Amino acid sequence: MKSRSLLAVIIGAAIAVAGAVATPSAQVVWQDVIRNLRHPDRAVRLAAVQQLGRATYVAAADAVAQLIVDPDDRVQQAAIEAEMLFFLIDEFEDTQAAFNAGPLVRGALPAPPVVVDRLIAAMRDENERIRFDAVHALGAIAEAPISASQVEALSDQFEHYDPIVRAMTCRVFGRLRVAEVAPELIVALGDSSPIVRAFALEALGRVRAETAVPHLLSMLIRERERDSLAPQALLAMARIAPASGLDHFRKRLADKNALMRRAAVEGIGRLKDRDSIDAVKQILAKDKSNEVRLAAHFALNALGEVQTHHLAAAMVLRDVGFVARDYLLEIGRPAVPGIESALKVAKDARHRADLVQLVGFIGGREDVSIVRPFLQDKNKRVAYVTDNTIVRLNQRQ
Repeated sequence: MKSRSLLAVIIGAAIAVAGAVATPSAQVVWQDVIRNLRHPDRAVRLAAVQQLGRATYVAAADAVAQLIVDPDDRVQQAAIEAEMLFFLIDEFEDTQAAFNAGPLVRGALPAPPVVVDRLIAAMRDENERIRFDAVHALGAIAEAPISASQVEALSDQFEHYDPIVRAMTCRVFGRLRVAEVAPELIVALGDSSPIVRAFALEALGRVRAETAVPHLLSMLIRERERDSLAPQALLAMARIAPASGLDHFRKRLADKNALMRRAAVEGIGRLKDRDSIDAVKQILAKDKSNEVRLAAHFALNALGEVQTHHLAAAMVLRDVGFVARDYLLEIGRPAVPGIESALKVAKDARHRADLVQLVGFIGGREDVSIVRPFLQDKNKRVAYVTDNTIVRLNQRQ
C-alpha cells in the first residue's frame, strides 16, 4: 500500500483550477482530457483516463465511470484504478488489497451512483481479471445505503458462473449490511463452492439475518464433519444474537477452538447476559488468544463496563486490529471518548491515522475538535487523513 500525500492532492486540485484559465500550452485543459475519454482511439482513451487518475481529478468521476465497461480491457482496468484513486485515501497495489484493508480506506466524498452502477455491470465482463477488479473495487468504494436498483443488479451476480464473483457478491452485501438479500445468502449456503458457502455465512451474520438461525444451528450440529464451518456459524449467530442462542454461547465459552470462544463471548455481550459476566472477566484475564480477549472487552462494554479505550489501543495490533476496529464501528458514537484517549498516547503513525479516520465514521460535527490537532501531525499521511476526516464530519447533520 502506498500513502497518497496531501501535497499531491492539493497540487492536483491547483492544476485543475489553473487549467480552466490558462492557455493549452501552459496547463492541462481538463475538459479536453475528459473529451478524450470518448475518443475512438483506445490509446487516447487510455492516456486520458490515466492522466485524470494520476491528478486525482474527482470531477471527472462520472465520465471515467463510462470506461469501466469500455470494449478495451486496458482502458477498463485504468478506469477502475482511477476511480479508486478518486475515492480511497490510499493507493493500493491491487483491488483485492484495497477491499481487504477495510472500510476506513474510503474517502469522505461519496462515489456518484454511476460509478457503482458501472462496477456492478463490469462484474459480468468476459475477462476474468476485469470481473475480479470490478467486484473488489465495488466493495472498497461503495458506501451504504445503495439504491434498490443497485441491490437488484448486484443480486443477479449470485447466479454468476464464476465462484469468485458469487463469493465477492456475498462479501460486498455483508460489508454494506444489505439485509434484504438474506434469502439469497441462505440459498448460497448450499453453493457448490466452499468459498461461496463461507462468505455467505459471514454475510448472514453481518446483515443480522434472524431467518438464518435455524440453518446456523444445523451447521453446529454437523460440527464433526470434515468441511465443517461450525465456528463460523457460531460467529454469525453471535452477530445476529438471537435469544435462542444464549445456551449455545454459554456452552462454548471454554471451547478448544478460539473462534468458537470468541463467538460465544460476543454473543453473550450482545445479549447482555449479566449472569455470564464473571466468566467473561475470567476469559479476559486468562485466555491466550488476543482475539478472544478483544471479544471479552467488547462484551464487557456491552454489559456496561466501558472498554472502548482498550479496543482503540488494540487497533495498533497487526493481527487483530481489524477486529477491534469492527467492534468500535459497531459501538458507534459512544466509542469516541475511548478513541480520543487512545489518540493522546498513540505513537505509531498508522495507529493514529486509523483512529482519526474511525472518528470520521462514527462521530459528529462536535468531534472535529478532537481530530483537528492532527492536521499538524509530523506524519504527512496522518495530516491527510485528518483533513479527510474533518470533511466527513462536517457533512453530518
